[in-house]
Amino acid sequence: WATCLAAAAACLPGAAATPVELSASSTSAHMRSVMEFMEGKAPPPQHWVVRDASHLQDESAWTPLGRGKRKEAFSAQLRRSDSRPVIVKRAKHTSTRGPSVVYEEVLYLEYLRGHTGIPFLLGGFSENMTTTSNRASSRVVYVVRSLDGGFAPGPFLNGHAMLDLHKMSAITHQQRFYAMSKEFTRLARHLPLELALAILECFRSFSEVGGFFLQDLAPSQFQV
Repeated sequence: WATCLAAAAACLPGAAATPVELSASSTSAHMRSVMEFMEGKAPPPQHWVVRDASHLQDESAWTPLGRGKRKEAFSAQLRRSDSRPVIVKRAKHTSTRGPSVVYEEVLYLEYLRGHTGIPFLLGGFSENMTTTSNRASSRVVYVVRSLDGGFAPGPFLNGHAMLDLHKMSAITHQQRFYAMSKEFTRLARHLPLELALAILECFRSFSEVGGFFLQDLAPSQFQV
């Protein structure tokens, strides 16, 4: 999920990331503070925008986006003047302290902060929960910027935006070997070089820079 949500849209003309995304790269000190938080040794890092549940709108207003065996995701908004849309993700049952999928995802997002195609990590916090065996525990909730609130409109062709992030066509998992979305086809026809470079930059972010391997390659991992 966390690898390429912005894929081609992130570096096509007219769709550049906001200045804060370009400048807020992670440092070794940032990484240490995130690891200490995820291991339960320290509070959420000070460089994070979201460090407490009060920084988000009430959970009753969250919109469910997906629910797997181990994690669940929601769309929500920040509780501040600009009310930017965000994506909230957390484990479903067990504690996320120590080695876990959520632990690895948060470190991944922090390490690759600002790179093309990587959702911009806004922060996270710990919340109390009850495990399936009725034991008190805690889990980490983390928040990334939604694509709806992170990029300018574009790219443009004859004065019209080629991508409408609110009306994107979907390609199912079963269609992935023989179908392309209307948006991808349009970009490939009119901006083939830019699209190819965007894809290469996206994969370079998590594979060459991050050293990761995408095991669940599927259309749902990409915006276009």
